[in-house]
Amino acid sequence: MTKFPKSGQTNKWEGMYEFAKAIYDTITFDYSRDKEMRSEFTKKIVEEAWDQCDKDEVSGFIITCTNYQCNDYACKTEIQFSDGIWFDLLCFSGDRESYYHHKGDGGYLNWAMVGGPFGSNFDKDGSNVYFHKTLYYRTGQKQYEDDNNFDGWIGNTDEGRG
Repeated sequence: MTKFPKSGQTNKWEGMYEFAKAIYDTITFDYSRDKEMRSEFTKKIVEEAWDQCDKDEVSGFIITCTNYQCNDYACKTEIQFSDGIWFDLLCFSGDRESYYHHKGDGGYLNWAMVGGPFGSNFDKDGSNVYFHKTLYYRTGQKQYEDDNNFDGWIGNTDEGRG
């Protein structure tokens, strides 16, 4: 799979739809009935997005199926399941400050996020997530020479992995 964003392209975020569709195509469960698998899907898609992105260019990702407020994101991909459930996969660029507020129920059924490192690329307070410029955009210094050296923080609570 091609990493994104794609440098030198007119639209460097072009690969997001294909990426989300590839994960969607692997889903083989009744989405509206299987809540455990629905929770696994939200975690899997942000985890895969983080694994496939250029971490110097991206502050984080959020997938959500409920109402939200957001002041800025680099790109949004909509995913619709056959039973009518919609998700938005939001990618937050490392070149700007962004804000996301989740409205509604928490839990992985409705949303998940990934970013890293906590306190550097983003801060989280309950349903509010504040994405910051990455170290690369703040200082010009590459933070991730080895693109896979940081697993990211994934969650929707104030706990995560690192």
